[in-house]
Amino acid sequence: MDKTSQNTTSKSAFHPDGRFQCYGFGFNGFRQITAKAINANESQEVDFETGGSHPASVLTPVQLNFDCVSGILASWSSTFYLKENGTINKVGWNSKTKMFGEEENLLPDHFVTDACCSWTQLVFLTKDGDCLQWTDYTRFNEESKLVKVCSNGTKFKEVGCRESSCILVTGNGQAGVICNDQVKDGAVAKPVPVFKAIAIDKEITSVACGKEHALLLTSSGTVYTLGSGRYFTCIKTTITT
Repeated sequence: MDKTSQNTTSKSAFHPDGRFQCYGFGFNGFRQITAKAINANESQEVDFETGGSHPASVLTPVQLNFDCVSGILASWSSTFYLKENGTINKVGWNSKTKMFGEEENLLPDHFVTDACCSWTQLVFLTKDGDCLQWTDYTRFNEESKLVKVCSNGTKFKEVGCRESSCILVTGNGQAGVICNDQVKDGAVAKPVPVFKAIAIDKEITSVACGKEHALLLTSSGTVYTLGSGRYFTCIKTTITT
C-alpha cells in the first residue's frame, strides 16, 4: 500500500468526533451477515459467492455498521465487537441455533470493558471489575454458559486466555488463575470458577497468553513465564532493552 492509499484509508476511517469506523476483510465465513452490513452509501458491489453456498474471500475491506466500536475480539467461530457504551455484539456461529447470525447486546446487565478468548475459553471483564467466564463457549448445553468468577470482592483489570485456562490480573497487580471449586448448593456440590492467586511478590501490569504459555509483565519491566501451560511454576526472565 502506497502513502496515498494509507492516507486515504486513515482519513476515511476516522470520524471528526474521534470514533473509528469498523471494517471487515479477509476470509468471509459469514457471507449473509457481511452482505447485509455493507454501508448503504457504498457504491462498490462485492461478490460474496464463489459457487454454491461456499463463503468467499473478500479482497477489499467492507465497512460494517458497528458504530462507536472500542475493541474487537476474533475467535475461531465468531467476532465480538465491544462498544463504547459497554455493550457487546457478536457476528458468527450461534451455538444455540446452530446457525451463523448476528447477536446484539449479549450482556445487557453488564458494562463490558475487555474480552479475551482461546479455543475453549471466552472471558469478559466489566466496568465494575467483575470477570465472566464461558468455558466451551462453542457448545450449547447446561454445562456451557457464562458464569461469574468468585473473587471475594477482588476486582480485575487484565485477562489472558490459554487453551484451557485463564490468567487474571487484579486491580492491585496480583496475578492468578481461574480454578474450578466445589460449592454446595443445598445438598448438591456444583463446580464454580474461583480466582486463585499466584505467589509472585511483584506488581503485574500485563498478561499475554498462547496455547500453553503465559507471560506476566511487572511494573519494573521484569517478565515471568508461567510454566508450560498446564503447570503454574513461575520462571523469572529479565528483558533488557
